[in-house]
Amino acid sequence: MHGFGSWKLFPPIFLNGRLISPEMATKATPSSDENWEVALFAFLNRWYSETPTMEFFTSGTTGAPKRIELSKDVMRASARQTISFFQLEAGSRALLCINPQFIGGAMMLVRAMEGGLHLDAVAPQNLSELFPLNHHYHFVAMAPLQAEKLTQQLGRSWTSSFQHILLGGTGISESQQTMFEQLPAEKMWMGFGMTETSSHIALQSLSNLSKGFQLLPGIEARTNEEGCLQVRGSITENKWLSTNDLVELKSNLLTFLGRIDDQINSGGVKISPLQVEKMILANLEKRSIPPFEFAVSSVKDDSLGEALVFVSQQKLALKLKEVNVGLPAYNNLKKSYVVKNFPLNDQGKLNRKQLKVILESCLPTTP
Repeated sequence: MHGFGSWKLFPPIFLNGRLISPEMATKATPSSDENWEVALFAFLNRWYSETPTMEFFTSGTTGAPKRIELSKDVMRASARQTISFFQLEAGSRALLCINPQFIGGAMMLVRAMEGGLHLDAVAPQNLSELFPLNHHYHFVAMAPLQAEKLTQQLGRSWTSSFQHILLGGTGISESQQTMFEQLPAEKMWMGFGMTETSSHIALQSLSNLSKGFQLLPGIEARTNEEGCLQVRGSITENKWLSTNDLVELKSNLLTFLGRIDDQINSGGVKISPLQVEKMILANLEKRSIPPFEFAVSSVKDDSLGEALVFVSQQKLALKLKEVNVGLPAYNNLKKSYVVKNFPLNDQGKLNRKQLKVILESCLPTTP
């Protein structure tokens, strides 16, 4: 708990070419009514206040977003871990292009304060219009969708403006993974974490996606009896934090298997749709079939309870039995469906629960 006036001891922030002191930050107001800028100054106002915590909402991947409060000390500890891993120094330039109302954007502000970084903040939308940038940046964090749009519009040239590019907030889709193969993999990183841990607890280089996520120094990890991840470290105030993420742990490497909330119980067998999707992708790649957007879900079934189904946004060119090639019998897909759009949450993640609701009113296509 911070004592009265201790907020004044927090480092100032160098933002958009101005050094903003704690006293200035508590009175600062946005120059526009754009949501991201309003959120930025709301964050600074609260950060430099006597309140010892910051308020966020979880991503809502498996349900309604939940309100949580994070200790400022925990957020600072998380920031120091990132600064150390990427060897950022005072004066290093960083770019904020995520809305600070989300933990990914908020942590860029905290990293700037903790590391003495020179931070430039820009609107998250239409990033390609800012290029070529006026500076070379040592560090940027962005969503995979932002990186996808930049690559579509600028090719790989946009990456030359950055030394380290951290992607997070959601996983990389199969089409994005194919697209990102043209980018310099040594610059690109994927983060694994959650709002409750103040951003990432593990990182994975895009140059070696098969290796898994590397736990950051000081992070302890284990699994409970259901196979769900539990973590402990300074980012959890050294208490074990239980998650709903199913993982496989080998030494300091973590492989994400899916969410326990998303498991499908088919004939008494608990199945992770994410793992079935990965197997299908691997099988399609072996047969040189170009990747496309799809999802594995389930519908109610009198015999199995839940039956696995294949969902795409266009009629399946392959027969369903071809998709099932190489899958264990209990992972076989029983039907295929076409939906106009995949339901996404506010952070661009597939809303698997909503997808099941949509399928209740759909007729399957002919396998």
